[in-house]
Amino acid sequence: MEQIVIVKDESSFLGIADIVVYGSFLEEQSFPAIMIKAMCLGKLVIAPDLPIIRKYVDDGVNGGKLSPSARNIALIGKENAANLLVSEVIEGYASLLDNVLSLPSEISSPKAIADISKHRKVNWQWILFKDITANSTKILAQEFSPADWAEEKLIEMENTRRRLAEEESTKGRRPGVDDIDASSRLPLLNGAYYRDALGEYGAFLAIANRIDRIHRNAWIGFQSWRVFARKESLLRKAERLLLEAIQAQKHGDTLYFWARMDKDKRNVLQHDFWSFCDTINAGNCRFVVSEALQKMYNLQHDIDPLPPMPVDGDTWSVMHSWVLPSRSFLEFVMLSRIFVAALDAQMYDEHHRSGHCILSITKDRQCYSRVLEILVNVCGPTTLQDTWYT
Repeated sequence: MEQIVIVKDESSFLGIADIVVYGSFLEEQSFPAIMIKAMCLGKLVIAPDLPIIRKYVDDGVNGGKLSPSARNIALIGKENAANLLVSEVIEGYASLLDNVLSLPSEISSPKAIADISKHRKVNWQWILFKDITANSTKILAQEFSPADWAEEKLIEMENTRRRLAEEESTKGRRPGVDDIDASSRLPLLNGAYYRDALGEYGAFLAIANRIDRIHRNAWIGFQSWRVFARKESLLRKAERLLLEAIQAQKHGDTLYFWARMDKDKRNVLQHDFWSFCDTINAGNCRFVVSEALQKMYNLQHDIDPLPPMPVDGDTWSVMHSWVLPSRSFLEFVMLSRIFVAALDAQMYDEHHRSGHCILSITKDRQCYSRVLEILVNVCGPTTLQDTWYT
């Protein structure tokens, strides 16, 4: 006889045992789990004469002293363990249904729990489960073809991709502050070239990537860093009028500009829109925008793609200071992303190779940024509201 202290998996030890002795004399509320395992393994069990033991183990039938018939007794115990607690489970489940289900009057009332046939409470109906298993295997073989599994794999891959993207939106927000790290949200900005070429426009592209993770408001606004550099800000009156117009939905999807082109110090001569854009972009604004729009819309070269920018008393935005509905912002960014791609295809090779930018008379790392600053005028609605700086 050898004494073994069980630490983890008692089933491996029960498998090599000849008999299992249950030595606890405590009045248990349920049949000991160790005895159920032993009986399921076909082991002869010896246990105290306690009510919970006596309920399921009959001396000399499926339990008893060592004797020549011990093996047969153990086999009977194995069968008994397989059907252990059948009566309690069936009666308990029937009682649950009786208390939970409210059957309509036209349905015959079920039999009382006490009237359940005795043979139904002695053995599990394993044969019924065999039929279910066979049918389930057949159904799976019919319904889940290789094409189905391939589609399921694609769905799982898409869910994984979406989960990873959501995690990167989470990582984009800097801890403890109310701003985001654009490079974490838009990998393109990890490269110094595009960080410089796009300037603050890269932040708009980054914010639009899963914007609902960081911005759930109906309206969204931006104010250029140049405004802060000049130590300027909106007048209190302008702020109030802006908020009142948004709250009252006075102008629908109107763009609200508060950095006016006619107030820009670079526009001393009060040029019209395209003339001003040429002035600040080495005289090539119209040409570059025209080429980009032709590429975007696959237009013929004999068609002028530049939208008219009328001089009728209204004004235009500069320096990315504007407010618009979040939905319109996303539409604007979707269109402007195509514009950026067309612009990049037109200018990348020369600018990346030599640093020379067609929109500047000198080498300029921020090559695209001045055109992108006024793009909202070209892409967005033309109804503008005047506000004021202090």
